[in-house]
Amino acid sequence: IFGDLSTELDELFDSVLRGTFSCNKCDQTFTHRRSFKRHQISIHATSASFQCEICRKRFNRKDNFLRHSKTHKLMTQISMEVSQTANERENASVNVIQPSRAMAGPSTITEPSALSNNGVTSVSSTSAAPSRKRKISSVNQRIKKTCLDTFEVYTFFSNPLTSKDLTVSLHSLKTEITDKTREIASSKKGLKWYLNSCVRFSRKITTEDFETCTSYFRSKCAVTLDQESPDIETSIAKVIALSNEFENRGFGWEFQEVLKNELNTAVYKPLAAASYITLPPKLRRKKAILNIQNEDQQCFYGVC
Repeated sequence: IFGDLSTELDELFDSVLRGTFSCNKCDQTFTHRRSFKRHQISIHATSASFQCEICRKRFNRKDNFLRHSKTHKLMTQISMEVSQTANERENASVNVIQPSRAMAGPSTITEPSALSNNGVTSVSSTSAAPSRKRKISSVNQRIKKTCLDTFEVYTFFSNPLTSKDLTVSLHSLKTEITDKTREIASSKKGLKWYLNSCVRFSRKITTEDFETCTSYFRSKCAVTLDQESPDIETSIAKVIALSNEFENRGFGWEFQEVLKNELNTAVYKPLAAASYITLPPKLRRKKAILNIQNEDQQCFYGVC
């Protein structure tokens, strides 16, 4: 009896609460007031509430405006790092002594200063010894090492000329990635690596609003031993296929640009049978880990 009575009361209250808020313009009903207010602002608002100060773009919803502002901050950070690396490359290429003006005593070297709003300005400085050229990679890189330098991430920032096409961006880095993989595999005697691309997509929400998202697409892990040539082409094809699959899912996302490409590496040293692994010096100095080395062939005798 009480079960039937409670069921009838629940149905009565559900019928009262369901569809409480109704839109007078499109006759759409909402259960929650928050959903109803969002519908009025995003669909039927006559003027946008938020405007970007950089690109003058207008947004009705605050979350879309904040997401759009983060993209400007990310692009500003990337452009600053790219310009800083370009200035260092230019400084290294200009630091050469002119032999026609060489005299006994201190030598005069002209070094360009950092880029400013008015262009490049030159400043003369005096040094007592000739400067040396620094070897800088042709691609803007950033190296991140973790876990006692076992894992390394090499970041290649996108060139504005190739960032609008993922295929062109990856193939432009093919030689650089191949040389870097061979170099690490030769020094570490074994390498496990994969490619990872950071891509930005956008889609149209309303007539004026656009939504953006950042997605990562990575290839399968590959192993490259010493004196071996890495199969970069297969990894590039895998990343491109995943990006095309994401774009063709039917959610309206369209490719916008490539933010960066990464080469993730790890030292590859397969364990041999009955091999003893020594602790790294940093962990050994803590004296908190027992790393026992047996001298017999009865490692599991006490376990059984």
